[in-house]
Amino acid sequence: MKIFYPSVLAACLLAVPALCSAPSALAQNPDYVLVSAPLHLDAKTTIPGHVLGAGTYSIRILDHLKDRYILRVDDGAGRALATFIGLHNPDFDPFVAVHHQGPILWTYAPKGSAAIRGFSFPGGNTLEFVYPKDQAVALAKLNTYSVPAIDPESEGRKPDPKLTPEDREVVTLWMLEATRVGPKNETPAIAAKRFVAPAEPATTTQVARNEPPEELAQVRSASQRPTPPVAVVPTPARVSKVKPRPVATSLPQTASDLPLLAALSFGMLVTAGSLRLARGKA
Repeated sequence: MKIFYPSVLAACLLAVPALCSAPSALAQNPDYVLVSAPLHLDAKTTIPGHVLGAGTYSIRILDHLKDRYILRVDDGAGRALATFIGLHNPDFDPFVAVHHQGPILWTYAPKGSAAIRGFSFPGGNTLEFVYPKDQAVALAKLNTYSVPAIDPESEGRKPDPKLTPEDREVVTLWMLEATRVGPKNETPAIAAKRFVAPAEPATTTQVARNEPPEELAQVRSASQRPTPPVAVVPTPARVSKVKPRPVATSLPQTASDLPLLAALSFGMLVTAGSLRLARGKA
């Protein structure tokens, strides 16, 4: 069945930053394991890229990237049988609540066999398996829920399970779901949309202080108390300490006394002359 994926080029471009990121734990150490759990199967069971017979296996989380996990299933002798992608899908959470730790199966599987939808690991981490396109389409036709899928060949990569570790880290993740198209919705089809990882909850960064716990508690409790009103006191004007200069009430005497004496002498001479003239007439 032909599936048309929206914005395949855009999805490939979004994967470019992951190629430039730091090497993953899987690339640095192939034997690196985050979590390992036993996988007990009573009948033939399908997993991504492989079909397992009845028996006991081990399933491991090898790596955790931003939007996916790298999983591996080993046989009883520790030989790797299948390496594939798992993801945390919020839509899968309601099914996790009714299952115990271990495998969670699809309701229906092709050819009457069982198929694992996801696995609940110790510690509460439950992941949904990502299937190659052909297996995902078969599961989507039989079930009413979206099936996580990859289609490496549509991006010019090697087909699964021959994907390289680097391609497995950046291949686009899709959600496939059965639908119907046509004028009367009579034609079965598969709808595909790109998987978007859920946003991680914001975490509060705690800053360490060089304070005992008691003092830190007091500081926190004091900071939560209501702040009392603060009275505003007007600031008095600044008083200058420079002494004022005396104000002059009269102009300074800068002239000499000689002109005054000359004027008095001249007046006396005029007065004496006037008296002589008056006597002579008498």
